[in-house]
Amino acid sequence: MENIRPIETEADYDWAIGEITKYFENEPEVGSLDGDCFDVLATLIEAYEDKHYPIEAPDPVDGSYPTGFKDSL
Repeated sequence: MENIRPIETEADYDWAIGEITKYFENEPEVGSLDGDCFDVLATLIEAYEDKHYPIEAPDPVDGSYPTGFKDSL
């Protein structure tokens, strides 16, 4: 875990994605050093994505009509 650092730039983000990818190929045990590293990377990546790539919540009214029905009103 000595290489883990804050994700401040797109290059840092790319590095973190590369680091976490290996854990998807070889899943670490919960509570192990690799498992902790995975958790920290996932948290850092999530925080960066929430800040730089926010996903707006859908309007609940728009989702309450069947597809195509709203257009015919």
